Amino acid sequence: VNSWICQLKGILPEVMLGKTPRQLTASDQPAAQPDYSNQGEDHHQSIMQTGRTVEVEEEYPGPNGTKRHLRVVKTPIFDASGKITGSQAILFDVTELKSTQERYRSEHALLRALVDLAPDYIFIKDVDGRYLVVNAALAQCYGQTPAAMLGRTDANFLPPELAARCQATERQVQAANSFCTIKGSVVFPDGQSRVVVTNMVAFRNAQGQVAGVVGIGRDISAYKQVEESLRHREEQYRSLFEHMLGGLMLLEVCCDGNGNPMDHRLLEVNSGFEQLTGLKRSEEIGRRSADLSFQWPPEVAQRYYRVA
Repeated sequence: VNSWICQLKGILPEVMLGKTPRQLTASDQPAAQPDYSNQGEDHHQSIMQTGRTVEVEEEYPGPNGTKRHLRVVKTPIFDASGKITGSQAILFDVTELKSTQERYRSEHALLRALVDLAPDYIFIKDVDGRYLVVNAALAQCYGQTPAAMLGRTDANFLPPELAARCQATERQVQAANSFCTIKGSVVFPDGQSRVVVTNMVAFRNAQGQVAGVVGIGRDISAYKQVEESLRHREEQYRSLFEHMLGGLMLLEVCCDGNGNPMDHRLLEVNSGFEQLTGLKRSEEIGRRSADLSFQWPPEVAQRYYRVA
């Protein structure tokens, strides 16, 4: 035994030498130390019988109430004839590695929660189109779980034509190596048609090579419906405005610094107004009162201002 392992276990070398793990009595070891005697004896017997290496992790008390994590590699010892004559163990302190792994798991879990909480469709694919990351929102559209989509491509879920179109777009993004926005209507495997705007960009590996694409898609179907509804209402308003027999005009009242009306600008007129006045819309729209071809008496203009 070396001094490091004696210090770790809190046992003097002369107490350890010549004894098997089970022969080390409770009085030989500090109370705070874990008891690996049975495990150590079992490992030794297994190595003596099979010659196979044993790898385990052990935990020991560290300073200030912390824990030390050790990776233990136990191997057979052979004599000159190749006969197994004993076993030996090397201990590696992996405390920092375990701490780093724990931080990584914690950060990964937090990032995963944020990704799955997002209503947008988030994904990462490799250069062959295989999913490396899929969030819950996108997986739901595919009728899958995120885990079920990993390592698979759109060809496993979408019609061939649509899958080929997706792959072609991703290859263009990788080739261009620049940010790209794609907008279009897509029928997902869940049967719903959605208008999706997807932002994609290629990402690189540690060697600087393009390794795939990262994408975030947003369902704008509701916005498109509102937009279409507003457009339809605008068409209705425009039709009503144009076909009314009476003359209609839309004025913008201009105010001074104190908010008092002082002038007006003609914003729109209908065909009826042109017929009644003989004026042309193209010549009058946008003009202020002094530039219009027609002038109202000041008292008439004041009535409009009072209404405004």
